[in-house]
Amino acid sequence: MVSSFYADIVRTNTVMVEWQSSILESTGSYVSAESVAISLLKKFSEKQLPKASDLEWLVSEQDAPQALLPLPDSYPISPDDGENSDLFRTTKRPRIRGNLEWAPPRAQIIFNIQPYRKRNVILAKQNDRCAGCGMKVEPGYVKRFRYCEYLGKYFCQCCHTNSLCYIPGRILQKWDFTRYAVSNFSRDLLTKLFDNPLFNLEDVNPGLYRKVGSLTGVRDLRTQLHHLGNLLRICKSANRLYEDIQRLPSHWTDESQLYSVADLLKVKSGEMQHILRDVFGRASGHVTSCEFCHGMGFICEFCNNAKDVIFPYQLNKVTLCDGCRACYHKTCFVPEKCPKCARLEARRQRLLMVTPSPEHEPSRQNNDNIKPILSEGDS
Repeated sequence: MVSSFYADIVRTNTVMVEWQSSILESTGSYVSAESVAISLLKKFSEKQLPKASDLEWLVSEQDAPQALLPLPDSYPISPDDGENSDLFRTTKRPRIRGNLEWAPPRAQIIFNIQPYRKRNVILAKQNDRCAGCGMKVEPGYVKRFRYCEYLGKYFCQCCHTNSLCYIPGRILQKWDFTRYAVSNFSRDLLTKLFDNPLFNLEDVNPGLYRKVGSLTGVRDLRTQLHHLGNLLRICKSANRLYEDIQRLPSHWTDESQLYSVADLLKVKSGEMQHILRDVFGRASGHVTSCEFCHGMGFICEFCNNAKDVIFPYQLNKVTLCDGCRACYHKTCFVPEKCPKCARLEARRQRLLMVTPSPEHEPSRQNNDNIKPILSEGDS
């Protein structure tokens, strides 16, 4: 039974390949995963799949640590059905919105710009239905549907009221802060995501630092405040300054690459630069004048210039060793020749030589079996 079941899958895959090639020839674009999944469901709906109890499992249900989970006892609701179509149903099974032709939109974070496609192509993939409520549209009313710039789909006028929002993909890819028309679903989602730091520029689009000079300055200020916060946290006379740093959003100092849409707007307007420069100026001035903080600085071990005490927040003149995080002048530092790393490695080697390995330690059992040797006079 299992072999025949897998044979049906192979035949279905062959049919799917032929079906995809025909779609490619007709539409000229590659089919989506959603379309492939729907087609597979249609193919399998014509066949009677075997029950789980009829299959031969490698591990029997009795030997398994837990029983098999029950399948959900629910049924789909078509968008074409009326609101009161299920009042006369005697079953109390849970209902699921959507069917094989339509499913409600799901919350997702889109980092890219939706590619341009013709209206009829997009609506054909949507089966001529609204992406929000699943309402069927007649050919004569197609132009009344409205396009959502965030999801890249068409919605009816009830699900799309021409709300304007910032599109994260356009900001991350083109530094475009124009507000575009989106559906009501996208509007609610983007409103929730507005203040959440979800976008790591180093991963999404590192080339944006080269295009936008203010982003590089903000990144350096956030990194400097991170190092200054570690110094001021120890100094007793800098409690107020440390509290000022703590009032900033935590990701501003902890993760210099993370941004929310609200943060990117503040970078665009210059508000973030003004806030960071104000806190940095007061914090760095304290470190320079405080004897305690001055004692927490570093002396470059390459030039050994004791008169020039350096700190990790001085990004323009110092660099940090990746291994031990020691601080050196940029002009003095030689990679792979860090003096502190060399001392740490030598210390490890000495500890390995001094500490005996478990193989050479005498066991307690052997010591217990050793009996003292008595001389003739002691006997």
